[in-house]
Amino acid sequence: EPAIALDTQGRFMIVWSSGNSGNRAVMGRFFDVSSSPLSLEFTIASSGDNFSPSAAVDPNGLFIVAWSSKPAGSSTYSIAFRQYNPNGIPKTAAVLVAQNLVNIPVASVSMNRDCNLVVAWDGHAQDAAQADIYARLYDPNAIARTAPFRVNTFMTGRQERPSISLSDSGNAVVVWQSENSDGNDYGICGRKIDPNGMPFEDTEFAINRFVYRKQHNADVAMNANNQFFTAWQHEDQRCWMDGRDLYCEYPHVIQIQLGPKPLSYGTYSGDLSGNGMIDMADLSWIAENWLQWDFRYDIPTADVYPDGHIDIADFYLVACHWMQCYQSLIPPEIIEYYYQNRLIVCTTRLKRIAVAISIYANDNNNKFPSTLNVLIEQNDYFDTPWPEEVFQCPGVCPHLQFSDYVYRGNDLRGSDPSYMVVVYDRQNNHLGGKRNAAFADGHVQTMTEAEFLAAIEIDNAYRRPNTRLEEKPVE
Repeated sequence: EPAIALDTQGRFMIVWSSGNSGNRAVMGRFFDVSSSPLSLEFTIASSGDNFSPSAAVDPNGLFIVAWSSKPAGSSTYSIAFRQYNPNGIPKTAAVLVAQNLVNIPVASVSMNRDCNLVVAWDGHAQDAAQADIYARLYDPNAIARTAPFRVNTFMTGRQERPSISLSDSGNAVVVWQSENSDGNDYGICGRKIDPNGMPFEDTEFAINRFVYRKQHNADVAMNANNQFFTAWQHEDQRCWMDGRDLYCEYPHVIQIQLGPKPLSYGTYSGDLSGNGMIDMADLSWIAENWLQWDFRYDIPTADVYPDGHIDIADFYLVACHWMQCYQSLIPPEIIEYYYQNRLIVCTTRLKRIAVAISIYANDNNNKFPSTLNVLIEQNDYFDTPWPEEVFQCPGVCPHLQFSDYVYRGNDLRGSDPSYMVVVYDRQNNHLGGKRNAAFADGHVQTMTEAEFLAAIEIDNAYRRPNTRLEEKPVE
């Protein structure tokens, strides 16, 4: 049950439970930014059964550990925490947060830059089959600022496994898994709390929008602007990855979402997020909804990239079209980053092809392959389960042929490999008139169209002594 906390200097603390169930200790160790140990392993709690530790830190390196425990000889459980300096020396003794819990609790702790801290846990004082979410605020001296208060208002079924995050303004957000709250097994709920321990809303809000089967093991992080990010695990949703002939189904998929947003099926204008603007939030909306739609029932035409499969290629096509349709309304720096990223990934793929061609030549008496397909058919020169992907330029969607690149095939290695262009982008692979070209020595260069044609002419000058090798660019 490891947990970790990292301060602004790069020092971090790892805590875990050690031992057999019923007789576990909570242990810890500190490390510096280079992962060198700052302390030996030290014991945080060892009397009785101690488990499920959670860790947090302030910017200056004051660390805190909270954990669940069953005291020796007791039939009930407790929640406690302890503060530590980065050298492993405790600043406080164990502070008891809650006790006499009849269920097996899980604790979560968070601290902000002012050393204020909050602890959340799932507990019940009478019925072990039930649990509610509780929290308690503390000042920098580990003195309680509030009594324990219940966070959840929905009380039908178990409310379990909270995760809490405290912002520098003193606001906190708690997320947890809630039995039957979404009408189907467990769902993920959340609630925001002000610096005095008072909820902002009258009731908790639902986070997950895909409700089939179990949503569980939620985690949350909040920034200084009180924006928060939630991730959780879903028991039965599947994700299809396009691997040509290989498709994988993952029984557990991590779901992500930025804050609570209502689902609005049927809204397909540019402003998909409903924030009044056409911006990156809309692309995030596409990603979130694409993952959560059940294509088998809801969207029979989801195979927008018509390859007979509903997979990541379809989402990629939708996202690319969205970017192209609305790019005039998106901040220029976002568009530039979007296309620059694809240009960089393209250079990586071309470099892999050039290296594979060079290795092939070494294996075949200095002769280059007759086609790019040979690099896969005769001997797979790419250490990947999907070698065909290497020949697909990320700037092209959809991929309508085996390769998005042009291969200047020939039989012999050139006299100067640093000038010999062996494979390059087709003319319209990238916007802005950019092309990537790979050379026989393995380097890849990003060029304008004029620079590319000049490189081809230089290459042809080296090939002219053997006219059989001279080629014009073929698009």
